Amino acid sequence: TPPKLIGVRSFFDLKRWGLSVYWNIRSWWESLDPRLSLKGMRKQAIDHYIAYHKAEASGDIPSINSISNLTFARELKKKIESQNRKGVTIVWNHDTPKAKVATIRYIRHPDTKLQILQVGVYITCKQGVTIKKKDKVLKEVPKKTITELLVMEASTAVTKSEEYKWKLLDVLDT
Repeated sequence: TPPKLIGVRSFFDLKRWGLSVYWNIRSWWESLDPRLSLKGMRKQAIDHYIAYHKAEASGDIPSINSISNLTFARELKKKIESQNRKGVTIVWNHDTPKAKVATIRYIRHPDTKLQILQVGVYITCKQGVTIKKKDKVLKEVPKKTITELLVMEASTAVTKSEEYKWKLLDVLDT
């Protein structure tokens, strides 16, 4: 019901209320888009999370260039190059990660058709690391439960038949 319908101060109050109802219904209708399902976002986040950690452990950054933001990939490359990994193999041991969508943010840049959807997903995973040098185990870090926040974004300025292409923005410790 409109606010203070009995004591309507002006036509503009009623018009503002009508527009707010219209935009709420329109937003609700757009939210029915199957590409925006929480299940799909969680699955995509888990896939990106596993690819990120495998690339970080192996030092193979080009393997995640297609799913990550350019700035994020550069920072990861600098991090790996700063470590002394000559002749060392790192294996990431993990259980199946669990994902929980924490935030969803819609950004629309004014005067453009650029629309971005950002999603923050908490990933909880029991994980550890094995460091080897020529088949000899140097160090074994036992598995422990770690929760990290994975941030992804996708451009929503695509046709209805196209799937969103999620890009990895960052992985933050919590």
